[in-house]
Amino acid sequence: MKLIIYTRRGFDIEIIKFNENHLEYVSELFIKNYVKARENQNILPVKYEDKNNIFPLLYDLHKKSIGIVAVDNNEIIGYLIGLPISNFKGSQRGIYCPEWSHAVICNDKSEVYQKLYEEASNIWVQNGCINHAISIMAHDDEVMNILSWNGFGLHVVDAVRDLNFLSGNINNDIEIRQFNKDDIEEVVHLFFEYKKYMASSPIYLPMMHAENAEDINQWLENPNNTLWLAVNKGNIISMMEVSYKKSNDAQILSDNDTVSIGITYTKDNFRGQGITKALLQNVIKEASLIGYKRCAVVFESQNSSGRNFWLKYFKPVCYSMVRKVDDRITWANPGRSIQDML
Repeated sequence: MKLIIYTRRGFDIEIIKFNENHLEYVSELFIKNYVKARENQNILPVKYEDKNNIFPLLYDLHKKSIGIVAVDNNEIIGYLIGLPISNFKGSQRGIYCPEWSHAVICNDKSEVYQKLYEEASNIWVQNGCINHAISIMAHDDEVMNILSWNGFGLHVVDAVRDLNFLSGNINNDIEIRQFNKDDIEEVVHLFFEYKKYMASSPIYLPMMHAENAEDINQWLENPNNTLWLAVNKGNIISMMEVSYKKSNDAQILSDNDTVSIGITYTKDNFRGQGITKALLQNVIKEASLIGYKRCAVVFESQNSSGRNFWLKYFKPVCYSMVRKVDDRITWANPGRSIQDML
């Protein structure tokens, strides 16, 4: 279904609704863009240069998503697909676009992205999806810039590093060990402290649920999950979740050679003493011994202390940007008649 035609460099560009016939072509577009990402950071998994690993993701997404493609002279030059989500970044419906659900390959990348977002967001808002989140690969400065001009702000960062040991001094005055069942009461309290910290200024993540003993034990029943603890004089002062198979990282970091860091928290009065660095050094050492190649982490950009720590040792590979459209647009929209307004 054709949505609009606009002129670019003397040629007519068609914006049409995404359908299954486009899957092969858009898979190739993403791969071309991913190759550029790996030129900047070759630590990224090579597997996503293989269409057999991208096509299934896009196939599954297109069946439950809202998307469009840009066509220039019968050639697909861009696409943007979003997944509708209820109660997304608030109480309203929203759209999430993973880093592999969009790409533009042409000379006028910013202009095509602008048109793709204009048309896609029109459909999204008409469907009641007013909170928009788009993840972009870190090398895509043009995309980050055009999204900023469209009202998006940075929200979440995915980052990666190799498994070389950390340089500089390591705090060896504390004990680093894995969780055991006798730790559960202290750990439940530490998770609660973490949730309070994340709900405070300037992060403001709603404190909807606090992990209880059952939640923690259930997560640890998975043999691929580990909770590392830092202990000082018998008291647990810091923790770091580690997953060896499945994580919340960006898809392009999802790989059998990636170890992922989850919730990490150090008690306020022990910060600045190299304790989180000691935990990270331990994770790197353990992961390298069992053959992993990279370590990944995801963090909120508003978390200033966490941000400062992670950016010291990791390099961003994806930025997730969010725009919250005024929810009154669902009724105060261009479809209103002048009689309604007077």
